[in-house]
Amino acid sequence: MATTTHLGIALVEQSQAQKEVTVNEALTRIDAILNTGAKSRSVSTPPGSPASGDLYIVGASPTGAWTGQTLMLAYYDQTWKFITPNAGLTLWVNDESLSYCYNGTSWVAEINSAVTSATNGDMLIYSSSAWHNTPGIWDSSYIRNSSDATKRIAFSASGSTTGTTTTIAATQTANRTITLPDATTTLVGTDTTQTLTNKSIAATQLTGNISVSNLNSGTSASSSTYWRGDGTWATPAGGGGGSGTVTTVSVVNANGLNGSVANATTTPAITLSTTVTGILKGNTGAITAAVSGTDYQAPITLTTTGTSGAATFSSGTLNIPQYAGTTYTASTGLTLSSGAFSITNTAVTAASYGSSTTIPNFTVNAQGQITAAGGNAVIAPAGTLIGSTLASGVTASSLTSVGTIATGTWNGTAIDATHGGTNQTSWTAGDILYASGANTLSKLGIGSTGQILTVASGLPSWATGAGSDPLTTKGDIWCWSTTDARLPVGTNGQLLSADSTQSSGLKWITASGTGTVTSVATDSTLTGGAITTTGTLGINLANANTWTATQTSTATNSSTTALIAKGVSSQSATLFDARNNSGTPLFSLDNHGRPIAAADGTTTIAAGTGAGTSPTITITGNDVAGIVNLTTGSSPVTSGAIFSITFANAYGATPKAVLLVAAATLSASAGNGFVSALSTTGWTWSNRTGVTLTASATYAWYYLVIG
Repeated sequence: MATTTHLGIALVEQSQAQKEVTVNEALTRIDAILNTGAKSRSVSTPPGSPASGDLYIVGASPTGAWTGQTLMLAYYDQTWKFITPNAGLTLWVNDESLSYCYNGTSWVAEINSAVTSATNGDMLIYSSSAWHNTPGIWDSSYIRNSSDATKRIAFSASGSTTGTTTTIAATQTANRTITLPDATTTLVGTDTTQTLTNKSIAATQLTGNISVSNLNSGTSASSSTYWRGDGTWATPAGGGGGSGTVTTVSVVNANGLNGSVANATTTPAITLSTTVTGILKGNTGAITAAVSGTDYQAPITLTTTGTSGAATFSSGTLNIPQYAGTTYTASTGLTLSSGAFSITNTAVTAASYGSSTTIPNFTVNAQGQITAAGGNAVIAPAGTLIGSTLASGVTASSLTSVGTIATGTWNGTAIDATHGGTNQTSWTAGDILYASGANTLSKLGIGSTGQILTVASGLPSWATGAGSDPLTTKGDIWCWSTTDARLPVGTNGQLLSADSTQSSGLKWITASGTGTVTSVATDSTLTGGAITTTGTLGINLANANTWTATQTSTATNSSTTALIAKGVSSQSATLFDARNNSGTPLFSLDNHGRPIAAADGTTTIAAGTGAGTSPTITITGNDVAGIVNLTTGSSPVTSGAIFSITFANAYGATPKAVLLVAAATLSASAGNGFVSALSTTGWTWSNRTGVTLTASATYAWYYLVIG
C-alpha cells in the first residue's frame, strides 16, 4: 500500500473496501503530532496506563513495546504506534517546558524556548543539554549555577582604571581546566614582573621550578647551601658537601618481609622480619610459606612400640617393633645367622612335579614346610570321574556331571522321552511323532494316498475317507444327506430355499410375481399406512410437525426418484423445528434452510467493555445458531468481554460447547477471543489477554451452540 513521504500515512487505493479504516488511521496519526506536545523525552519504558493520544519521544534505552524505537515518536491509539521523525520536526516537551527540534540524529533544545523571561544584562548559558538564562549577570557581577543559585563565580572590575578593558585570552591547543585553590585570600598578579607576596600555596598546588633569586632575593644562595625552613639559605654542618647524618631510613613492608630501623647514624641498623610462619619459600620475587609434603618432607618421628608385627608409618610417625629377646629354634625351620634369617633345608630336591600322566604328591610339616615331594599315576576310580573332556584312552565310565557338550556326535543308544529324546532310532519320510503314553513317544508311519488322519481310541491313525469330492460344476454346493452330496448350481435369478422334503434339505426356487408392502413397523416418530410405489411415509418429530416424503420424477429420466421433505400446508414456511435438551422449542428452519426465531422467545445480547463506549450490536438467530454484528464504539477495553448472550429458553443442562467463527473479511483480532461463562442461561465472548478491538470498526461472528 502506498504511503505519504513524511509521516508514512497509508493512502486510500482505488476501489478499496472499508476506506474509513484507512482514513481514520491517517487522522489519528496526524492528530498525534499536531496541536499537542510530547509528554516527555526521557522515558524508555512504556507507561502502564496510557491515555489515548499520549505522545512520547522514546528515550535512549527503550524496553517492552518500545524496544528498538530510540528517538522515535510513540503515540497510543489502543496500541503503541510509531512515527519516524524527519530533520526539522519541532515539538514542545511538556515535562521540561522546552521546545526541541530533531536534527536528523538527535533532539536538540531550541535556544529561544529556554528564555521564558529576560531583563537587561541577562546571559544565556548552555548546560546539561539545555539553555538557561542567567538574569542580570553583568549587573550582579557573577555567574551562578542554574540549579543552585548559591554556587557562583564573581567578577570585579572595581580596581580597573576608567576606560580600560581586561581581556582573558586562551592559546591552548586542547581542552584545559583552571582550578582555583580553596583559599581565604585572592591571588593577585597582573604581569610577569610582579610577584605573589604573602600568600600560602599548598605543596600540591605548586609545580615547576622557582627561581633562586625569588627566594630571599638569593642572598647566601650557592651550590653548597640549602634553603631552610625559616626562609634563609644556610651551609650544612661540616662545611657542606661532606658527609652527614642519616636521620630517616624506612623499609617497605612487602612480599612477606617487614623491616625496622635503629641507630639513625651514618651506619643505621636495619632489622628485617617476616610474617611468614614455618619454612620460607622463594616464590617469583616474594617470600611465602613452604607447604609440607609438597615443598619439603616433614620431620619423621621414630618409635619402637611393640615386640611383634610389621613396621608402620602414619601421620609422620614410623614405628618399628622391638624384636630383641625372641628365640628361634631349629624346630621352626628358620635360622638366624649374622642378623639374617634363612630357611632350613628339608632335603627336598628342587624340581617340577606332576604331568599329564602323574599327579604331584607332597608332604608338609607343622610349620608348612614341604619335607617330601613325588608323583602318582593318574587313576580314575570307577563311577566317580567328573569332567567335560574325556581322553581317548577312557573306554568306560559313569559320568555324573558333564555340563555342556559343545561338539561331537552321539553314537549311543536311543535317548528315551523322559530324558529329552524321541526313543526312536530310524525314520521314514512322512512319519509322524506322537505321545502314545504319559512318558512315551511313538511314531506313526505315513498313510496311503487318499487316507485321512483320524483318531481311534484316543490315538492318531490313518483311515480311508467316506467318499470323494462330489463337486463338479462352478457354483455347486457340498452338502450332507446321509453321505456327502452335491447340490447343483441353480439358474440365474433363483433363490436358495430350505426344504425338508429334499434329501439335502435345500433346493433352488424361482421367485414369481410382484407384491405390495402392506405393513411397516414404526415407533412414535413414524406414521402412515402401506408403502407402495406411490405411497407416502409420515415422519413425526416429537409431535412438533408432520413431514411427508413424496415421489418425484424428471422428464429426462422417469425412473429417478428423490426424497423431498416439505412442511404440511399449515406450516408451509417451516422446514425443521429444533428443541433443546429440556424439550423447550428453540428455533425453526425455513424452506431455504435459514434459522428463524422460536415462537416462544427471543435471544437477547448485550455489549461489554471490550466493544468500547456506545457500540452498535445486533443479533440475528436464536439460542442455538445465528450471527452477531458489531460496530465498536470509542476506547474498547483490552482483554474485556465483547458481548454476552442470554437464552430465550434456559437449557436443561449446560451446553457442551459453543462454536464461533469470525467473518473471513474482517480483522484477524475478531477471532482472537474465547467463550466464557457458558451456562444453562447463556454465554459470553471475550478478548484474549492483550487483545483489543479497533475503535469504530465493524465485526461479525457466526455461532452454533452444541447442547
